[in-house]
Amino acid sequence: MFVLPINTDAPIYHFPWATVTVIAANTLLYVATAFGLFSPDSYLLVYGDGLHPVQWVTSLFIHGGFLHLLGNMFFLWGFGLVVEGKIGWKKFLAVYLGLGIMACAIEQICLQNLHGASMGASAAIFGVMAIALLWAPKNEITFAYCLPIITLMHVGTFEVTILTFSSLLLGIEVLTTWWLGFHLGSAVLHLIGGFLGIGLGFTMLKQDLVDCEGWDLLSVIAGKTNQPVDPYQYSDSAYVEGHQAKQRRTQRLQLGRMGSDPSRPRLRAGRAPQQRIRELLTQGKPRAALRTLNDRRHLTPDFQLAKAELHDLSQGLLQAGLWQDAVPLLSEYVSRFDEDSTDVRVQAATILLRQLQRPVAALRMLEPLDPRQLSVPLRERCREVSSIAHELIDSGVLELSGHPV
Repeated sequence: MFVLPINTDAPIYHFPWATVTVIAANTLLYVATAFGLFSPDSYLLVYGDGLHPVQWVTSLFIHGGFLHLLGNMFFLWGFGLVVEGKIGWKKFLAVYLGLGIMACAIEQICLQNLHGASMGASAAIFGVMAIALLWAPKNEITFAYCLPIITLMHVGTFEVTILTFSSLLLGIEVLTTWWLGFHLGSAVLHLIGGFLGIGLGFTMLKQDLVDCEGWDLLSVIAGKTNQPVDPYQYSDSAYVEGHQAKQRRTQRLQLGRMGSDPSRPRLRAGRAPQQRIRELLTQGKPRAALRTLNDRRHLTPDFQLAKAELHDLSQGLLQAGLWQDAVPLLSEYVSRFDEDSTDVRVQAATILLRQLQRPVAALRMLEPLDPRQLSVPLRERCREVSSIAHELIDSGVLELSGHPV
């Protein structure tokens, strides 16, 4: 049975250039060695022959067989999406190579009394998986599986949280290490990579080098995750005083998702996208519903959700704190159903102002509304949004995105 990660519902703010490049480099080198274009012997991590720092890098790109390569690259893809998606290709490449180099250095130092060699990037990949566990424990990984049943092959997919899968895999390595008497084997080396990843991931989190949006493992354990909030409720003075710190946080992210994300799964055969999205929303999975919608629109750009599904999807994303994903859907709702969009306009304007630091876009969202035709509560909210937006514009806040509609 093969189980391979292929996708994630974690927010992806950066295209996985480094992950794709590392996978391509490993694959090309394997093909080159398989066809005898060069001998990998001098690039392996050799034991009992002193320290060779160059081998700490080169051995990461050498694999002993096709299955070895296949497993490593799929797991690098699945968890690299999560980690690189949060920090970008430069930091991810430094993290990946740093984990691999440290793990290889420890391995070569600890096995100086033996003679032999090793290869592969398993320890580095375990480190990346541990970082994903720390940064996005509640997000899900989609796995593809192939199960041979007598003469048939059953193929399918399933989803499991990063916390569940990573804990299971690390637990298996711990049990294997204990069963083998704590001898320095592959299980121990995998755990070394995992511990290095936890240390590095925790350090980056504490040094504010990554933004996990309040959903990191420490916040989850402490029960301090971002809870759904009413976007209409805010303190004028507190927000104005804190907007600059919020703006710096927002600037660290590349706003918006990838327009053509290769990691998005294909729609399940035999199910209408409207029905699938409704099912996912009923199950409380707005991220998966959004992926389904984006995948369908990648194939059929003019595909449109029904009014009820569009409304429920946008509200589900808001309840999950996914402001950046919800705003385009709110804007679409306003554009398509303008005659019934007053409440949505006010809600979208409040989010654009408070959550996304876009006062100009917030004012533009409110512009078509006639205050004389609004209820007293909506009129008051519009007044507050307008007042704070003008104050922020006067203080020099810069827009980070384009028009909301």
